[in-house]
Amino acid sequence: MKILYGIQTTGSGHLSRALSVARALVAEGHQVDGLLSGPQAASHWDLSVFHQCREYPGLSFVMVDGKVSNLRTLKKLQLKRFIKDVKQLDLSFYDLVLNDFEPISAWAAKRQKVSSISLSNQASFKYPVPQVSAGIADKFVMKYFAPCKHYIGLGWHHFDSPILPPIVDTQALDLEVSEQQHVLVYLPYDEAKKLIQNFNQVPEIEFRLYGHFEQKDWQHNVTICPLSRDGFLKDLASCKGLITNAGFAAVSEAFYLGKKVLVNPIAGQFEQESNAKIIEQLGLGQAAEELSVEAIIHWYQSATIKPMKYPDVGSAFAQWLNDEDWQNPESLIRLAQNLWVQVK
Repeated sequence: MKILYGIQTTGSGHLSRALSVARALVAEGHQVDGLLSGPQAASHWDLSVFHQCREYPGLSFVMVDGKVSNLRTLKKLQLKRFIKDVKQLDLSFYDLVLNDFEPISAWAAKRQKVSSISLSNQASFKYPVPQVSAGIADKFVMKYFAPCKHYIGLGWHHFDSPILPPIVDTQALDLEVSEQQHVLVYLPYDEAKKLIQNFNQVPEIEFRLYGHFEQKDWQHNVTICPLSRDGFLKDLASCKGLITNAGFAAVSEAFYLGKKVLVNPIAGQFEQESNAKIIEQLGLGQAAEELSVEAIIHWYQSATIKPMKYPDVGSAFAQWLNDEDWQNPESLIRLAQNLWVQVK
């Protein structure tokens, strides 16, 4: 099949997951093109798996100091450009649009009546999973931001629904795991200066803070690290735990390696606040609305977790797609059941 993979680039989780799936699809003999929308994809991502790849500004949320800024989001919206991109995107070459919460390819597929599948954490909230109360804006975004014909949710538990386990890059995570004393931090929407000042109040803990920095630096007990996929994964494999927002991908990688997490969900972001609730309900980590010194120390002293050895969900999904029975709801139920049996 010729597949267009629409990927939202706000954060790194969507792209990390999609690249793993795209490699599996190519290995099954499919041609996969990429369509990325949102903030420009960083250079530390290898996009060579795609036959061709296009980038658009798309639609994305603006975060200010760890919170969604509705005013700045509205000011940044390029609706005319978005509508133009949707209308001009020709999908006649494709058999399927695969989508990870990306609006241009989703709306173009809907407009041109091309089969589309949403494969995302967001899709899991269509099922009765633990979640926070959704406001009017939340319901609108979840329903209309990236509408698809079929939805396949990803989650840390199935909750008796046809939800698949997390898609993690099992090859990239084939690392030597140890437990050193440093804490890995990835909070890309928080103000770095405030984070460093906060971490400096806990001098007994070494923090490694990844973000959009030009070069490596040290500020007392905080090591400042420019974004690097390989560097991040090596530090994740050796850390005592991960402090991050409540996105899905990085937390899933931490669980896979047996690293405890402290999540600080983006305020006003339905998916993240719901993920934080799920993490605490499953007993897999702790959540904090504010990263206070007390919250950090309490979490740092908490017990470790056992690795969640998720199977190669990306490859299983690609093989399932090959069977061409993916429009049958029963086949998705069987796929989910087979995968969860393999989770160790």
